[in-house]
Amino acid sequence: NRLKKQAEDKILKDERDYQEILVQASNSFSDKTVVADITRLVVVLAFRTVQTRNAAFYLYDGKDYILKDVQGDAGGYAREIRDTNPVVSYFRVFGIVHIDELRHSGGPVQEGMGDARESLADFPAAMVVPFKHKDKLVGILFLGEKASGVSYSDRDEAVFRTFANQAALAIEYAILYENEEARLKQEDRKERLAYLDQILSTMSHEIRNPNSVIINKAAFCLARVRQEAQGIEGDPMRALVEATLETAIRFSEKIGKIVGLILHYSRDHDFRLEPVSLATVWDDVLIFWESVLKKKPHVVFSTQIAEGLPAVLGDGMRIEMILNNFLMNAEHAVQENRED
Repeated sequence: NRLKKQAEDKILKDERDYQEILVQASNSFSDKTVVADITRLVVVLAFRTVQTRNAAFYLYDGKDYILKDVQGDAGGYAREIRDTNPVVSYFRVFGIVHIDELRHSGGPVQEGMGDARESLADFPAAMVVPFKHKDKLVGILFLGEKASGVSYSDRDEAVFRTFANQAALAIEYAILYENEEARLKQEDRKERLAYLDQILSTMSHEIRNPNSVIINKAAFCLARVRQEAQGIEGDPMRALVEATLETAIRFSEKIGKIVGLILHYSRDHDFRLEPVSLATVWDDVLIFWESVLKKKPHVVFSTQIAEGLPAVLGDGMRIEMILNNFLMNAEHAVQENRED
């Protein structure tokens, strides 16, 4: 009897110790603003302080309940619990459930208990704690049997109820915080893109106008040189001037195409489904990439497009973006492999 009393006293002391830790921990949830940190803390605290065989937490993602964190033997836990699962409906109404009691009850003494009992049959848990905030089921904590083999007590249930209420409130606030942070980042990104579009548009116009003058002047000079030099063959100065003017025109036209693409990208662009020439799209993409890739001595770059390709229905700009991303990733991969 004395040994039995000592064992019981130790069990009670251990329970009081981890119950005190859980109560203290529940007061610290308000400092957390990242949902993943809270769910991780919930599972680790439950698993290590109570010394359960396993612990798992499912978080509501707006559609279903997703397994976010798990400790110990997690073989029996599915990756998600559908919102239509009878377990979810049961927990929305009732509180903490001792699964052994639910499994071995003679019949569904409460509405929905029979369906919940059947759904919980394969979970390796002894007690389930719903995390509710303002009647919303935020998450579900599954607790395996204690390593000591002792059943969960009424005091355990009371402590975990407080623990769950505090954690559910913290999760809800953390979700709001993360959503607001994401919204502000998105707004900031839109503002930055709008500002960048404005700069690109201004720069493009500043380049395009004088570039057009260069092309026109060079074309005029080339025409005059050829006209004045009719009948004169073998003049090296004439050949040099012609070649220089032709080069100036060719590169200025290339600059003009690049500027045109920059203007095209900088404008607001809604999705359009229209006939698109893949050959034309590829030519526009090559304006950016052909000279870049040909400058790399370790890269052999060539292109071949079949003649008479039919137009395809799509959005030309988005197809260009896909091809640009493809070439960018390929160039990075080649560079990394070269460095290795």
